[in-house]
Amino acid sequence: MNKPQSLAAKVLAVSRSIGAVEKDGFNAHFKFKYQAWDDVLPAVRNACVQHGVQITPTVLDARHDNGHVIVHMMFIVKDADSDQVDEFAWFGESKGNDDKGIQKAITSCTKYALLKYLMIPIVDDTDTDAHGPAKPAAKPAAKPTEVTVEDARAVLRKKVQADWHEIGGTVEDFAWLKSIVPKSLNIFDLVNAAINEEGCTTVDDVRLYVEEVSRRQK
Repeated sequence: MNKPQSLAAKVLAVSRSIGAVEKDGFNAHFKFKYQAWDDVLPAVRNACVQHGVQITPTVLDARHDNGHVIVHMMFIVKDADSDQVDEFAWFGESKGNDDKGIQKAITSCTKYALLKYLMIPIVDDTDTDAHGPAKPAAKPAAKPTEVTVEDARAVLRKKVQADWHEIGGTVEDFAWLKSIVPKSLNIFDLVNAAINEEGCTTVDDVRLYVEEVSRRQK
């Protein structure tokens, strides 16, 4: 008789089935692509249904703070066959005090929690030179399942460095931000969220965001 899969094995199977979620969302104002919630949700849901894994989100706390909505959420991961359970917490944030602020923060929190928990890598498009002569066709891009976590992190680091430079950030400023971030957080994830999710357009805005998230984590 075969030994039933553990929850950890099933979570790995879910991650393997998803592979990578391409950045099909596009922010027309800030001119960047991102992994849209409408792409992340069905990819995760289908893989979880396939492998018998249930992920249940719960909002532990939601509050307004200086024009931002901040939510603290708990995610319960359950194996439908063995009833094994795992859980993890995550923070999310959105701008605005309107009636949709909490929903936006919940969506952002859930998306990034799933991306990180399931280690879903980023598949980024390659820029082309629209003004130059036609170039020979490049070799086919790797399939999503061939994109490693290391590849995804390298892409993210390069993008964050470019975004940071674009808003006037210096190497010294970035180093200082990194020095105040708790070990449980990643500076590149924070700066990326500040610029590409929260719409921060200045170094001071990014600094305030990083300081706030770091303070809540301590």
